[in-house]
Amino acid sequence: MVGRPRAAASIVSEPKRVYTEGDSVTMDANPNRTNIVLDAEGKIARVTCG
Repeated sequence: MVGRPRAAASIVSEPKRVYTEGDSVTMDANPNRTNIVLDAEGKIARVTCG
């Protein structure tokens, strides 16, 4: 998914969190959640869990 546009995040099931690098996000741990981090251009920079 890395390098694809934000719209590609729609294929990931919930729970998920999509945000841009540098945004404030809560630090709560949820091992079932997928984090999709966007770069400044709105492309997926990385995908993590937690």
